[in-house]
Amino acid sequence: MVRYAELHCHTNFSFLDGASHPHELVSRAAELGYSALAVTDHHGFYGAVYISTAAKEFGIPTVYGTEIIVADAVDDEDPFERAEAYDQVNWARKKGGSKVDRRGRSKQMHGTKPTQPQEGNHLVLLAKGPEGYADIGHLVSKAQIYTWKDLTETAKRGNVIALTGCWQGAVPRAAQQRNPARALREAEKLLTIFGSNLYIELWDHRMPEDDFRNALLWRVSQQLGIEAVA
Repeated sequence: MVRYAELHCHTNFSFLDGASHPHELVSRAAELGYSALAVTDHHGFYGAVYISTAAKEFGIPTVYGTEIIVADAVDDEDPFERAEAYDQVNWARKKGGSKVDRRGRSKQMHGTKPTQPQEGNHLVLLAKGPEGYADIGHLVSKAQIYTWKDLTETAKRGNVIALTGCWQGAVPRAAQQRNPARALREAEKLLTIFGSNLYIELWDHRMPEDDFRNALLWRVSQQLGIEAVA
């Protein structure tokens, strides 16, 4: 009997991406005989408590994670600092040209946040255990868009698994655009950070582009020695 665990699943806490309540997801996973179910809501553990409660009811092992956005920025560029500078300049213009230190959109109780978040690349992070849960929790408490420095800090203890993600991830996006060289480069960057905790994610939604993208991702996984999961 083939065992299957869903490792990339959004609940209705992921607005416009997940539609099912955590209890419904766990119930259906049990009905289908899944060996485990991961919850990977956007930017945090929003459905985790409900998943945990339902998992005890149905006896389904659970994995906790999240899907984050990694900034499209060079490694030494901090998007939060850039957003703060942008905000200060525009505030100064409104005040007649003088720079004013203030609390507002980019100065929050929990630190600076970008006023105009840039486009980025999706990445799925999974906790290997309580320590991984803590590492991811520390990360998502900082912001909702992250730098490569943030990823390196989160991955350094080896408690977090990374999946290359959906079509909005850097590696699968390059593969879907039929750019094998770029897909390989993006995978190498993630491999440098996560090492053996990185997995190439494959999926088949019966869309025309699925076969080509998966074939290219498989070649990338073989070339770099990264295990693929589907």
